[in-house]
Amino acid sequence: MTNTEANQLIVLGNGFDLHCGLKSSYKDFLYYVITQKYAEHFPNDSEKSSEKAFDASANYVGVRRIRFDDTQFNRNTKMNDTILPDINIWYLILFHEKLMQSLDSSSNWSDIESVIEKYVSGKFIFDNDNGKQSQKKFIDILVDTFFNYGFERNILLEGMMEQDEYKLAGLLLYHLLNREDDCYEIKKKIEEIRKKHDNSISWRFDETRIKKIELRIKEEERPEVVNILINLLMGELHKLEIDFQTYLIQEIKREEYKSKAENFLQTIIIEGGYPSSYSVFSFNYTNSCSGNFGTQIAFRNVHGALNQNSNESKIIFGIDNISSDSRAEDIGYRFTKSYRTMRLYTELENDIAFGDRIDNIFAQNIKVIKFYGHSLARADYSYFQYIFDMYDLYNSDVKLIFYYSKIEGRTVEEVRQEQYRNITKLIEQYGETLDNKAHGRNLLTRLIQTGRLKIVRLEDDNNKMQEE
Repeated sequence: MTNTEANQLIVLGNGFDLHCGLKSSYKDFLYYVITQKYAEHFPNDSEKSSEKAFDASANYVGVRRIRFDDTQFNRNTKMNDTILPDINIWYLILFHEKLMQSLDSSSNWSDIESVIEKYVSGKFIFDNDNGKQSQKKFIDILVDTFFNYGFERNILLEGMMEQDEYKLAGLLLYHLLNREDDCYEIKKKIEEIRKKHDNSISWRFDETRIKKIELRIKEEERPEVVNILINLLMGELHKLEIDFQTYLIQEIKREEYKSKAENFLQTIIIEGGYPSSYSVFSFNYTNSCSGNFGTQIAFRNVHGALNQNSNESKIIFGIDNISSDSRAEDIGYRFTKSYRTMRLYTELENDIAFGDRIDNIFAQNIKVIKFYGHSLARADYSYFQYIFDMYDLYNSDVKLIFYYSKIEGRTVEEVRQEQYRNITKLIEQYGETLDNKAHGRNLLTRLIQTGRLKIVRLEDDNNKMQEE
C-alpha cells in the first residue's frame, strides 16, 4: 500500500482465472462435487468425462422424482430407490435443471447464481383446468408441498403434483425428512402440523369440512413455514459456498496458476501505455496475484476472498438487486449480494475479508477502467452502475477498455460477437438509469465517437493485441 493514487482501475472476472489455467468455472466445481464429494453415490465411470458425470447427476433426480400421490406423503412411505439424504438441496436443484435442459436448450443449468435467482425470485407458470395460467414462486411451491407432508395427503388441485417443479419440491423435502438430524427444524414443524391436523379432524367430518380445517391450519402456520424454508435455502447455500471454497483452495495450490496470473495481469496493465499505478476490483475469490509491473495501490475482492485457515466461508454467491424484486420484505432480497455483503460486514465487524477498503479502490485520478474476464451479466449490474456513477461516465474523460481472448472450443468471432452484445446491453442498461434520458439513449454512441470505449483482443503468448 502506498500514498500514490491509482491511474488505472482493473476489473477482473472469472475469465481471468480461467485464462490463467484455474479450473474455477461452475461446471468444473460441479464435476468435482459429483466425482469426489459424492463419489460413492454415482457410477464409477462418472470420472471418465464431465458429461457422464452430469448425466449421472440428472439421472439421480430423474428416477427419484417420482409421481407424488396421496400415499407418498404418508410418514411410513419409503422410496424404492436408495437416496443420499445429506446431499445439498442446491445440488439437487442444479441436477434437476440439468434434467430439464433437454426441454429448454437455452437453460444454463450449471450457472449457480442464475439458478439461485430463478428459484428465489423467478416465477413458474402453470396451466389450470379452467384454461387460465397461474404463477408461483418456488418458495410457494415448497410451502404447498410442505403442507402435503404435514397433512399426509395431497391437498392441491388435481394434476398439480405432476408438474415438474412440484415433483422437485416433493423430492427435496423427502431428502430432508430422511436426514439423521432435524435440519432447520423441518421434521419438528411437520410433526406439529400433523398433530394439529389430527386433533382437528374427526372421522365423522365430510371432505368439505376437512378442507376448510386444513385451509385454516395452512393460513395459521404459513408464516413460520416460509421462514423455515427460507432458512433452509440460505443454510444450504452457505454450505455450498464452503464446498466451493474448499475446491478453489485445492485448485490454486497449483504453482503454474499464480505465475500465469501475475504475468497476465502485467500484460493488462502495460496495454495502452497508461501510467502503471493501478487498483484491482476483482469479482473472483482469489487474491494471489500482485503483478510484476507497476504499482498496485489496492486490491479488493467484491464478493469476499478465500479463507485459507478456516472451514468458515467468507465468499458470497447471490443475485443482483436490479434483477430481483429488491424490496426488503421480499424473500429474494435476503439472497441479493448487497444484503449478504452487508451481513458479512456485520458479522466480521469490518470488511477485511474483501481486501483493501473500497475508498482506496476508486481513486479520483482514474484515467481508464479496464475489464477482463467478466461476463457483464445482470447479476453484477449494480456494481457497474456504482462505478459509472462514481466517475460520471457521460461527462468525464474516463475511458473504458474491454479485453477478450480466444476461448477453447469457441471461435474468436463467437467470443467477439458475445463481447459486443454484452457491452451494448451493459451500457444501454446503465443509460436507462440516467436522469437525462436523452443522454442515456446516446451514451453508447458518445463513448464510441469520443474514443472512450474500446474492445481489444488480448493474448499473453507473444503479447499479441488487436484493437477493434
